[in-house]
Amino acid sequence: MGMKHLIMALLFLAPGFILAQGVNKYTYDNDGHLAASYRGANTENYMFIKYHSNGLRSETGTFKNGVKHGAWKIWNEDGKLESIAHYKNGEKTGKWIIKDDAEQTTFEINFNHNQMLSALKKDTNGQVIARR
Repeated sequence: MGMKHLIMALLFLAPGFILAQGVNKYTYDNDGHLAASYRGANTENYMFIKYHSNGLRSETGTFKNGVKHGAWKIWNEDGKLESIAHYKNGEKTGKWIIKDDAEQTTFEINFNHNQMLSALKKDTNGQVIARR
């Protein structure tokens, strides 16, 4: 292969090589609506966003070294925040908050290294109605 062909081959390969270093992926449902996006440094470290069919986000979170890390949030189809979970290097940690609109209650669960330390169930006024 001559020098000219080698340079041309490298020019065509370079954009793919550069894109392979980062993640910028989108998936779509059967109706063509955006279902999820993956954006970040590489396939092990990225921000994940999942969407409802109406276009509103349904879940967000980050992956670090291939596992969940940081705050993960879930919203209902109306855009109302339903839960917040925390991970550290793939392990459940910290305070998790889960809202149950049907029962008009909120659960607060505390984790450390995947172990549940405590759990509270609160009513709409924030009063504890059950504990574990």
